Amino acid sequence: MVARDQPCLVKFKRTGFGTAGGDFEYSGVFMDKPDVYRAFFIEKFSGIQSYNRPFWTYSVPNTGFTDSLWCEPVPFNLSSGYGLAISHFGNYCWLSNTNGVWRSSLVEASLDVAADILSVKCETLPKESRLLIDLRNDDGRYRFPGEGNLAVLKIGSQIEFNPGYVTAQGKEASPGIVFWLDGWEYINSGNNSCLLCMGSTAGIYWEVGAPASIPLE
Repeated sequence: MVARDQPCLVKFKRTGFGTAGGDFEYSGVFMDKPDVYRAFFIEKFSGIQSYNRPFWTYSVPNTGFTDSLWCEPVPFNLSSGYGLAISHFGNYCWLSNTNGVWRSSLVEASLDVAADILSVKCETLPKESRLLIDLRNDDGRYRFPGEGNLAVLKIGSQIEFNPGYVTAQGKEASPGIVFWLDGWEYINSGNNSCLLCMGSTAGIYWEVGAPASIPLE
């Protein structure tokens, strides 16, 4: 038997970069695999309106590390020059640095609101796409978002928007864009009442609490 050192043939994908003497610097990289590969790093911008901000990204589900398929990094809700160390145990994922400790459940919760949709408007733009969803609320079913059966309906929840089509095979849906719920408002007109949910692809922040998704088909 002969043992040999094998070269690393991984093709790495660049998720952020800075040039010597430029305005951007990157540091404080941490990575773990609680479900998929998740990585955190610090982006320091020294130009106008300078900042130190943690960003996070994760690998595409059902892919390996050597596939180097990563989602676009999004900001974490924190201003800090210190990296965020990520680890997991049991059903929880943990983040920590000198400013605090965060915990999130790895058990996903979901809420299917497809049957209550009155209208959907989706704007796909180069830098940020927007999604507006009108949900029926004539009987007050969405009166208390973020509570009880609507606990998933909260700022920061992921919206899975899957456009549907009627084909010769029947009703079909295709995977669409993933949005983040960043606001809502109630609209009352006469006897009609609805909840307008607003989502964007700009990336909301990794917060304390269970990850949640709202599937739309």
